[in-house]
Amino acid sequence: MKNQHLAIAFATALLIAQPALAETAAKPAPTPAPAATPAPAVTPAPAAAPAVAVIPEAEYQKRLEAAKNYEKITSPREMINNMLSQVAKNPQSNLSLTDIDNIKNSINYDQVEKKVLDAMARNFTVDELNGLAAFYGSPTGQSIISKMPTYMAQVMPYMQQTVLRAISAHLQQEEQALKQQSAPQSTPATPPAKTK
Repeated sequence: MKNQHLAIAFATALLIAQPALAETAAKPAPTPAPAATPAPAVTPAPAAAPAVAVIPEAEYQKRLEAAKNYEKITSPREMINNMLSQVAKNPQSNLSLTDIDNIKNSINYDQVEKKVLDAMARNFTVDELNGLAAFYGSPTGQSIISKMPTYMAQVMPYMQQTVLRAISAHLQQEEQALKQQSAPQSTPATPPAKTK
């Protein structure tokens, strides 16, 4: 239970998308629209690449050591395994315990750990990393870690529904706007000329 606080940050995107993905997987593929009906084209804006901090090597090494100390409290392996355990508990995931074990066995945890440590060293100062380690290593931090899964289970469904409703409403607005743009413009009929 002690490493689940970081699992929340790691799994939020998956947890938000997971019910929608499971629902999509359960539905048959939609029938393509007829050729005469243009499909709405919604192109997402490209995601901005996060800025990579340029840190002098000596400072980076200090941060990396602090990140390793913090990682002793918050293991990426445990974080991923806890996240997968939560996914397995969700009936919509349609994943068996064997599936979860196979997924766990397919993950290169050493590579994940290296990426996590590098990201921590690039984004947090030595003082911040030491502060995280001190807090989450304390009785209060451990208590928060133990309560976080219950808290997240209470708020995530609402957050998922809210985000999915907002996305759906936005896509419906986009589709309506496209339909209005592609609708043929009707011109008033000219009355027939009167004959004498």
